[in-house]
Amino acid sequence: MKNFTKNRKKVSEILVLFFCLFFVQSCKREQNKVHHLLRAKEQEARLFDVPVPVSARLIVSEQPGRKGESGQMLRYKIDSTTDELLTFYGKQMERSGWKKLCEAVAQESVFIFEKPNKVCSVSIRPSETARKSVFVISVSNKQE
Repeated sequence: MKNFTKNRKKVSEILVLFFCLFFVQSCKREQNKVHHLLRAKEQEARLFDVPVPVSARLIVSEQPGRKGESGQMLRYKIDSTTDELLTFYGKQMERSGWKKLCEAVAQESVFIFEKPNKVCSVSIRPSETARKSVFVISVSNKQE
């Protein structure tokens, strides 16, 4: 009976230890998700002069940004066609003070805009689902 009680106590200790390790790992994953979301929202706030459609949803990447870059890059998904996005960015970027340098419309469409000290590219492509699109906004400082 003594061995049974000893073994039961060891099994209980092992189960508690396993539960604690599992719980800590789960918390760490959630903490990483929150960290990536906060970092993406901070980057999004820095792009205050780049219009984004209200219904666009930020795609949070778990890839760390490269250090030393002078720019920002954010990805979004939206329930709009590429044509609707092309129209939106064609109008709204100029209203926000950006000058269109060029555009290429194809399977993946790209706009390039500039301001006196910045360059912005907007890349738009259809999603796998009908009437949905994915777009990437990339802004960097001009190199002098």
